[in-house]
Amino acid sequence: MDRHDQIATRIQEASTSHITPDNREVQVLSFDTERTIAHEFGLSHQQIQHHALSQAIVPLRYIRNQQSISTQQQLELLNSRVTVVGLGGLGGYVIEILARIGVGSLVLVDGDVFDESNLNRQLLSDVSALGRMKAEVAGARIQKINPAVELRVVGEYLDGDNCTELIKGSNCVVDCLDTISGRLVLAEGCGRDNVALVSAAIGGSCGHVMSILPGAKGLSRLYGPEAAQQDQGVEKRLGTLGYAVMAIGAIECSQVISILLGQPDPLSGQLLMADLQYLSFEMINLTP
Repeated sequence: MDRHDQIATRIQEASTSHITPDNREVQVLSFDTERTIAHEFGLSHQQIQHHALSQAIVPLRYIRNQQSISTQQQLELLNSRVTVVGLGGLGGYVIEILARIGVGSLVLVDGDVFDESNLNRQLLSDVSALGRMKAEVAGARIQKINPAVELRVVGEYLDGDNCTELIKGSNCVVDCLDTISGRLVLAEGCGRDNVALVSAAIGGSCGHVMSILPGAKGLSRLYGPEAAQQDQGVEKRLGTLGYAVMAIGAIECSQVISILLGQPDPLSGQLLMADLQYLSFEMINLTP
């Protein structure tokens, strides 16, 4: 028996039966067992999860995904790479959701540090994190949540010089920036390198989300030709409320998952506008 077969057999023997809420029987692998087998064979958690999912054995941490995400789709997520640019309000919730749902590789990009003004809304901020690099804190949290996620932690700001290198190899990029000029640089890089982009912005209790697939125009149509000179978005004037950040970040993630799984993207060419105070939602067509 070769090594691959040994690993497969070990996982099969260690898996257990689990009954889902809809009364389906699924073979699962617990985290403790995953960790033990990884240690035995000198493999990563991601490699063990990949072996398991390839045999239709679901890591127990993903079992509540099963009613909406198939085992094959879970494997596709594990094989996916997402770059998240900006790790403050939106970015903190985005990486949390993506790690928990099972995206296998994350590139975390932010050159900023936490300060007290972040505490009202940023998941990654707490008093012990003040003064620390956001990228460093983000990487440490994701490792605690799901050690199967491969991480690249980049403690620098994205700009025109490093954009291509940072998004290279990504299946999707998530814009969680707080400046219009930064968003446009990122959108230009994604367009040039044919990478799908999900973009969002927050101001007060309001926010918007849009998806820009390769070959499509989006942010330039939204902001206009003079926007590249602007360093501040509306969030600088209106503030940013925590519940708006959470909701818009969750919507961004829903679009990322649709893109990674090749599902129809309802926000391609569309702008979703949301006002969480008045619970109003509107779709605006941005196609010519």
